[in-house]
Amino acid sequence: MADELPMPADQCQADPACLKEYGSLHYIPNSGLNYASAGFFAAILIAQIYLGVRHKTWGFMAAMIGGTVLEVVGYVGRIMMIKDIFDQNNFIIYLVGLTIGPAFYGAAIYLSLSRIITIYGTGLCWLKPKTVTVLWIGFDSVSLLLQSAGGAISSMADTKSQSDMGLNIMIAGLAAQVAATVAFCAVCLQLWLAIRRHPQKLSVEYAVFRNSRRFKLYLWGLAISVLVILIRCIYRLLELMGGYDSELANHELTFVIFDSVMMVILCLALTIGHPGIMLGDIWHRATFSFRKKKDTAMEPFRKNYDDSSRASSQVNLSQPEATPLQSFTAYHPGYERVSNA
Repeated sequence: MADELPMPADQCQADPACLKEYGSLHYIPNSGLNYASAGFFAAILIAQIYLGVRHKTWGFMAAMIGGTVLEVVGYVGRIMMIKDIFDQNNFIIYLVGLTIGPAFYGAAIYLSLSRIITIYGTGLCWLKPKTVTVLWIGFDSVSLLLQSAGGAISSMADTKSQSDMGLNIMIAGLAAQVAATVAFCAVCLQLWLAIRRHPQKLSVEYAVFRNSRRFKLYLWGLAISVLVILIRCIYRLLELMGGYDSELANHELTFVIFDSVMMVILCLALTIGHPGIMLGDIWHRATFSFRKKKDTAMEPFRKNYDDSSRASSQVNLSQPEATPLQSFTAYHPGYERVSNA
């Protein structure tokens, strides 16, 4: 791109008209904000790895690592754009990293809801905990694939039509993510209403824990996380729908408020309110399995039956085997008396 500039890159970068015409963005990203953001998400990454290993929350940790690594990559792309705003590769690194990263955070939130349903009582929600996780991670995967495919097409595009096709695919992926998040909020609302209307269905096992301060803080952290991820996804959707040259896509303060700040809040909520800290061993107890559980209700009866069967099947080898006549008379003693008479 630099070879096509009408003037040296440093002069074009300093000229607003030239920057708008040839730059990947219409502004030079703020150095301090982007270095600080990259450092923040790197620190969150270390914290999530530590907490995940310590508390063995493997699924939650994997989702948080995926999202946070992409956030770091995205801000590294913006830092590279400070040095060369005309390199399209730097722009793609930023765009793909920060666009698809939150999809992984969504997966962490979906895993958390499945535990909350179990803690309150599986009979209160329309969906079973396993169904919630499978469905919404499936939605997230579709969204992620679309956004990734769109980013890949945009990065390899040689013409504007190819670039627009990649952009439209990314928009479809973001729209799917917004729709999935709204549907997720609907499930949360239904669960909340059911808890208020049918308190008799609440799980007795977790009654004490539900009233604890830790659990209430955990719920607030998740609620805040869902809200900020929805705000951020709607912002990104509107930004891309306007195109790369739109005013919304080229206003740094708007980006900082509706993307950077939203993701900072989410990461703080899911790190300070980490399920390993807030739920402890209940995170593991309230999980589900994809394997069919063994029915243990009849186990004592099966054991007694097996023991009696083994005892009756043992043969005393010291005694001679009964003849057919002896076997018959054992069950018909009257026959023996008649024949002796």
